[in-house]
Amino acid sequence: MGGRVIWKPKALKQMRGIERYLKEEFGKTLLYKFLDDLDEVLERLKKNPETGRPTLVKGVLRVRVYKKTSLFYRIQQDNVVIHRVSDDREDPKNNPYLRKKK
Repeated sequence: MGGRVIWKPKALKQMRGIERYLKEEFGKTLLYKFLDDLDEVLERLKKNPETGRPTLVKGVLRVRVYKKTSLFYRIQQDNVVIHRVSDDREDPKNNPYLRKKK
C-alpha cells in the first residue's frame, strides 16, 4: 500500500507518556526496544494496514506493539491514522474502542 502514518494529537500525547514512563521506570534500553518494535509495526502497517484486528468501533483496528501496548487506528485513503495508544491492562471502560455501547 505504501501510505503514511499520521498521529492524532491525543495519540501522540499518549505515546510521549508511555515513552517517559518506560525511560523512568525501566531505562533507555527497554525504551529503545519498545521504539524499535513500534517502528517495525508501523512499517508493517504502511505495507499492509488491514493486519489489525477489528474493535467494537466500526473502521477502527487494533494492533499490539509491545507486550502490553496496543495502537488503535483507522485506514484513511492510503494512510494509517493512529487514534490511540494504550496499555492493554487498562480498564476497557476507559477505552472507547473497547467499550461496549449501551
